[in-house]
Amino acid sequence: MNKKDVLKLVQELNEKQTETICIEAKTANQGKPEKYYDTISSFSNTMGGVILFGIKEIKHKNRTTFE
Repeated sequence: MNKKDVLKLVQELNEKQTETICIEAKTANQGKPEKYYDTISSFSNTMGGVILFGIKEIKHKNRTTFE
């Protein structure tokens, strides 16, 4: 996966204004997030997915954005 692929996934999150069953965003400011293993377990029990580290979910009054 390259930068272009990651940007495309972030764009998809912003268009849908939510994470999907196949894309999870994790802020990961101080290393791996606490619920990292939950996400891996969830993906391994379904079709799989992509975990994007370093992406912050920001909830605004009328929408959600990912940066």
